[in-house]
Amino acid sequence: MQKNMKYLYLLIWISLSVYALLTPPASLPKFNPFGHFDKVIHAGMFFTLFIILVPIYLKKQRYFKSYFFSFVTTISTGIIFEILQNILISGRSGSVADAIADAAGAVIAAFCYHFILKQSTLEKIIFRTE
Repeated sequence: MQKNMKYLYLLIWISLSVYALLTPPASLPKFNPFGHFDKVIHAGMFFTLFIILVPIYLKKQRYFKSYFFSFVTTISTGIIFEILQNILISGRSGSVADAIADAAGAVIAAFCYHFILKQSTLEKIIFRTE
């Protein structure tokens, strides 16, 4: 069970993302402390998704390959959510700026994972990697 925690993290995060990104805006709490705060939220959501995906794709300590697949999955997921917002949800629209914020979150996460998380025991503790 311990080794499968990373899949539980992914399931929880995707569920929260579906709720946050595909709920009509009238149903979401109103909190906007500064202009374009939603872009920070997008970057943070996809930052987290990338961080969760790296250990899932990680095999035999091949970090570059894991980063690549995590990045492709994160960007694809962001684009899919933007398309779904545009065609499914009344009051929401897909945005190129949101997709760019998603990508920025993934890029920042790659650097943070590589230079901070990978170098610490946190990776082994949180994701049970070996």
